[in-house]
Amino acid sequence: MSQITNRTMNRLSVVLAFCALTAAVLLLYQQRMRQEGLDQSEAYDRFSAVVEAAAQSVVALDAEQESGVRNLVYQNIGSGFILDRQGHILTNEHVVHEAKSIRVTLADRRKLYAKLVAGDPRTDLAVLRVEAGELKPLPPAEPGKLAVGQVVIALGNPLGTGADGRAVATFGRISRLNQSLQGGIDPANDRYYDNLIQTSAITLPGNSGGPLINTQGQVIGVNTAMATSRNQKQSFGFAIALDERTLAKIAALKEGQEPAHAFLGVSTVDISAAVQSRLGLEDVSGALVDIVLLGSPAQQEGLRRGDVIVGLGGERIYSPGELMQRINQRQPGEVVQVEIIRSGENEPEKREVAIPLVSRTVRDLEGYQEEARLPSLAAWGLELKDLTEWRRTKLGLDFREGGVLVYEVEAGSEAEREGIRPGEVITAVGQNKVDNLREFAIVAKDSEQLPRLVIRKPEPDFGDW
Repeated sequence: MSQITNRTMNRLSVVLAFCALTAAVLLLYQQRMRQEGLDQSEAYDRFSAVVEAAAQSVVALDAEQESGVRNLVYQNIGSGFILDRQGHILTNEHVVHEAKSIRVTLADRRKLYAKLVAGDPRTDLAVLRVEAGELKPLPPAEPGKLAVGQVVIALGNPLGTGADGRAVATFGRISRLNQSLQGGIDPANDRYYDNLIQTSAITLPGNSGGPLINTQGQVIGVNTAMATSRNQKQSFGFAIALDERTLAKIAALKEGQEPAHAFLGVSTVDISAAVQSRLGLEDVSGALVDIVLLGSPAQQEGLRRGDVIVGLGGERIYSPGELMQRINQRQPGEVVQVEIIRSGENEPEKREVAIPLVSRTVRDLEGYQEEARLPSLAAWGLELKDLTEWRRTKLGLDFREGGVLVYEVEAGSEAEREGIRPGEVITAVGQNKVDNLREFAIVAKDSEQLPRLVIRKPEPDFGDW
């Protein structure tokens, strides 16, 4: 008697689950075909033809990344799809991030090396280019024509099973639109997703960058992430929707440009019970300002740590994630009205602050992130940090010049009354020259009162830091 092992049973369960899912989707497809006067055989043929045609535009990616260990590299697998006959391919930025080489396998089994045209960590999109003929672009769907319950197909290279160029297809329905993943934005990470299509189509590592298509074979999204329940009995796929805003950013990437992103310059967290009590808030909706980045629009317009943002541009803000979503939907150059609640002398005050959003480069964001993570020293109402190379450049300082950076000044402190402002550089305490935070701590440890400080103010030409 033959025996069926657990491994065999697992394979069977996967196959049966896949068949059940496929049958369910085909049933939905058949119902639509019947409405068009087609029989079951014609429905199967048309459905298969849609998948087969779209798969000709899907590619498998193999990106090699430096590991930091000699003679050792990491291989990152993923997917992509052809945008045009000029050889442009769209994928996720995280698939090709810092890759030393990117190999593309086309549907006809050709293997080519691709060049990175441009990538954008914020939107997690990247455009590659290959030199090849006979390419078949995947047609886009009309933006905004999506609905919950709509049947969709995810194509790609899950777990490397499509590495030979023959894309793997999974099927499902749209379960939610405009979904966001709110764990992806803080001073240490720039990725943020706020226009995701959530689907029941199974996606796995390796699907990233591949297309999500409709039953007409038109691309509606870029497969990007997955979520699985703890018992792994339920999973969801997430794809970046190809809405007009995303299409504009893809167009910029094709030209080798870094897409512009609106920048406010705060990191926010949920409101704690202590802050709710201190401000007398009825509920904890809003975004509590935890970090105000030095030189950012928020800092220049007077936002402070401890402020609670409850509105932006006339729209109510209920959470830190929603604040980031609203900013992400704005354009650099827009002036937004930010409604805040701030502790007052007697009772909390509601204020409205007009803040012009600016564009920032990836290098600037990295500079802000590095600076925010540095240890700081508090003294006389000042928060002080060491100068980074990026900040020296922003302030027009020579790399040989020492000092400590005034990162924040406490409202109402003696330092504020003396006119010390964020962005200034302390180069001496009394007669003692200081080059860094360690030296500052040594010479200032015995001073209870604010001593005489030698301060260098930013040059006027560097006022946009």
